[in-house]
Amino acid sequence: MQKSKCVSVVRYSFKPVATGALCALSFTFGCSAYADYVEQGKPGDAASWRSAEFQSDWGLGRIQADQAYAAGITGAGVKIGALDSGFDPSHPEATPSRYHAVTATGTYVNGSPFRITG
Repeated sequence: MQKSKCVSVVRYSFKPVATGALCALSFTFGCSAYADYVEQGKPGDAASWRSAEFQSDWGLGRIQADQAYAAGITGAGVKIGALDSGFDPSHPEATPSRYHAVTATGTYVNGSPFRITG
Protein backbone atom coordinates (compact mmCIF):
# COMPACT_ATOMS: atom_id res chain seq x y z
CA MET A 1 0.00 0.00 0.00
CA GLN A 2 1.38 3.36 -1.02
CA LYS A 3 1.76 6.03 1.64
CA SER A 4 -0.48 9.03 1.19
CA LYS A 5 1.44 12.24 0.79
CA CYS A 6 0.05 15.59 1.78
CA VAL A 7 1.17 19.13 1.18
CA SER A 8 0.31 21.39 4.11
CA VAL A 9 -0.90 24.85 3.35
CA VAL A 10 -0.29 27.51 5.98
CA ARG A 11 -2.51 30.57 5.96
CA TYR A 12 -1.83 33.45 8.30
CA SER A 13 -4.43 35.89 9.44
CA PHE A 14 -3.95 38.62 11.98
CA LYS A 15 -7.00 39.37 14.07
CA PRO A 16 -7.22 42.28 16.49
CA VAL A 17 -7.90 41.35 20.10
CA ALA A 18 -10.42 43.31 22.18
CA THR A 19 -7.70 45.47 23.73
CA GLY A 20 -6.38 46.40 20.29
CA ALA A 21 -2.81 46.00 21.53
CA LEU A 22 -2.44 42.30 20.85
CA CYS A 23 -2.83 40.29 17.70
CA ALA A 24 -3.53 36.62 17.45
CA LEU A 25 -1.83 34.59 14.79
CA SER A 26 -3.90 31.71 13.56
CA PHE A 27 -2.62 28.86 11.47
CA THR A 28 -4.85 26.88 9.19
CA PHE A 29 -3.36 23.60 8.16
CA GLY A 30 -5.03 21.93 5.25
CA CYS A 31 -4.26 18.94 3.13
CA SER A 32 -4.37 19.60 -0.57
CA ALA A 33 -4.07 17.06 -3.34
CA TYR A 34 -0.51 15.79 -3.62
CA ALA A 35 1.23 16.88 -6.80
CA ASP A 36 3.99 14.63 -8.14
CA TYR A 37 5.33 17.51 -10.20
CA VAL A 38 5.98 21.10 -9.22
CA GLU A 39 7.11 23.56 -11.89
CA GLN A 40 10.54 25.00 -11.11
CA GLY A 41 10.21 28.07 -13.33
CA LYS A 42 10.45 31.55 -11.86
CA PRO A 43 8.48 34.61 -12.99
CA GLY A 44 10.61 36.88 -15.15
CA ASP A 45 13.28 34.21 -15.81
CA ALA A 46 12.65 32.40 -19.11
CA ALA A 47 15.71 30.15 -18.68
CA SER A 48 14.30 28.73 -15.43
CA TRP A 49 11.38 27.24 -17.40
CA ARG A 50 13.63 25.21 -19.72
CA SER A 51 13.43 21.94 -17.79
CA ALA A 52 14.32 18.53 -19.26
CA GLU A 53 10.63 18.08 -20.08
CA PHE A 54 10.59 21.46 -21.85
CA GLN A 55 13.77 20.62 -23.78
CA SER A 56 12.31 17.29 -24.95
CA ASP A 57 9.38 19.04 -26.69
CA TRP A 58 10.85 21.04 -29.58
CA GLY A 59 7.52 22.81 -30.11
CA LEU A 60 7.69 24.60 -26.77
CA GLY A 61 10.93 26.29 -27.72
CA ARG A 62 9.67 27.03 -31.21
CA ILE A 63 6.67 28.98 -29.88
CA GLN A 64 8.84 30.58 -27.17
CA ALA A 65 6.67 29.11 -24.42
CA ASP A 66 9.44 29.77 -21.89
CA GLN A 67 9.03 33.50 -22.57
CA ALA A 68 5.27 33.24 -22.09
CA TYR A 69 5.62 31.24 -18.87
CA ALA A 70 8.12 33.76 -17.49
CA ALA A 71 5.69 36.57 -18.32
CA GLY A 72 2.98 34.78 -16.33
CA ILE A 73 0.88 33.80 -19.34
CA THR A 74 -0.97 30.59 -18.48
CA GLY A 75 -3.74 30.31 -21.04
CA ALA A 76 -6.38 30.67 -18.33
CA GLY A 77 -9.61 31.93 -19.81
CA VAL A 78 -8.87 30.84 -23.38
CA LYS A 79 -12.18 29.98 -24.98
CA ILE A 80 -11.22 29.24 -28.58
CA GLY A 81 -8.40 27.47 -30.30
CA ALA A 82 -7.55 25.50 -33.40
CA LEU A 83 -6.56 21.84 -33.24
CA ASP A 84 -4.35 20.54 -36.00
CA SER A 85 -4.26 17.04 -37.47
CA GLY A 86 -1.86 16.06 -34.66
CA PHE A 87 -4.66 16.30 -32.08
CA ASP A 88 -5.26 13.08 -30.11
CA PRO A 89 -8.80 13.07 -28.68
CA SER A 90 -7.98 9.96 -26.60
CA HIS A 91 -5.31 11.86 -24.61
CA PRO A 92 -6.29 12.20 -20.90
CA GLU A 93 -6.11 16.01 -21.08
CA ALA A 94 -8.49 16.09 -24.06
CA THR A 95 -11.70 15.23 -22.26
CA PRO A 96 -14.93 16.08 -24.09
CA SER A 97 -15.55 18.91 -21.62
CA ARG A 98 -12.35 20.59 -22.83
CA TYR A 99 -12.99 20.57 -26.56
CA HIS A 100 -15.96 20.64 -28.89
CA ALA A 101 -15.58 19.30 -32.40
CA VAL A 102 -16.83 21.53 -35.21
CA THR A 103 -17.33 20.55 -38.82
CA ALA A 104 -16.78 23.42 -41.21
CA THR A 105 -17.81 23.70 -44.83
CA GLY A 106 -16.74 26.11 -47.49
CA THR A 107 -13.61 26.96 -49.40
CA TYR A 108 -10.16 26.44 -47.95
CA VAL A 109 -7.40 28.76 -49.14
CA ASN A 110 -4.00 27.16 -48.72
CA GLY A 111 -1.58 29.94 -47.86
CA SER A 112 -2.15 33.63 -47.46
CA PRO A 113 -4.66 35.67 -49.45
CA PHE A 114 -2.16 38.55 -49.30
CA ARG A 115 0.86 39.12 -51.52
CA ILE A 116 3.97 38.67 -49.38
CA THR A 117 7.45 39.49 -50.59
CA GLY A 118 10.81 39.35 -48.93
